[in-house]
Amino acid sequence: MGRTATERVEGTAGGFLFVGEALALDLVNTEVVVRGKRTDLLDAPNALAAWWRAARARYPDAFGGAGDPAVSPDDGALPAATALREALRQIFGAVADGRDGRVIAAPDLSVLNRVLATGYQAVVIDGGGALRPIVGSRDTGPDGTLLPVARSAFELLTTKDPARLHRCSNDRCVLLFYDTTKSATRRWCSVGCMNRARSAARYRSHLAEKAASALPPGAATGG
Repeated sequence: MGRTATERVEGTAGGFLFVGEALALDLVNTEVVVRGKRTDLLDAPNALAAWWRAARARYPDAFGGAGDPAVSPDDGALPAATALREALRQIFGAVADGRDGRVIAAPDLSVLNRVLATGYQAVVIDGGGALRPIVGSRDTGPDGTLLPVARSAFELLTTKDPARLHRCSNDRCVLLFYDTTKSATRRWCSVGCMNRARSAARYRSHLAEKAASALPPGAATGG
């Protein structure tokens, strides 16, 4: 029997990549390139549920303040999740490319804002008698479930430095990340991706040198 999309991603815990430094970016990063082919890791409802569990483990704070942290997407949530993912890819891509916000399509912002609109803030008394803020959702459907992702996107777009949002410098990679380094010099989604890109560049350089050396004397300069 063939392996699932998540099993085809090598070197990852549970088959998912968490390199974006933000929950919303790592939802976008569930579309990857595997052996030169664009691959959707959320290829079935159970894949979304598995990613959700892994994301909650990676970003507990993003889920702890957004309603019931035990809530997870049901089988009908996959279309809403992939629609939000595509909208965020377009929005974050525009920011990473340094483009004017006016190039962002209104429908993409509408997808994000529809999910954000399900949320509300409140103050509750916890078991120890302390006051604490919570964020909940008025919607028990897919949009409400996806609120933690939308809030992550909201924070990234409104409180973080847009100059630190990048596409991976490997031109064969489609991942996005937020640079949290002090030097602001991160340019790769991962060390592995950097090594693969540099190895490919060396190979191309080697082929070019080999081709040049095979030319008759003076052919390269037209002499």
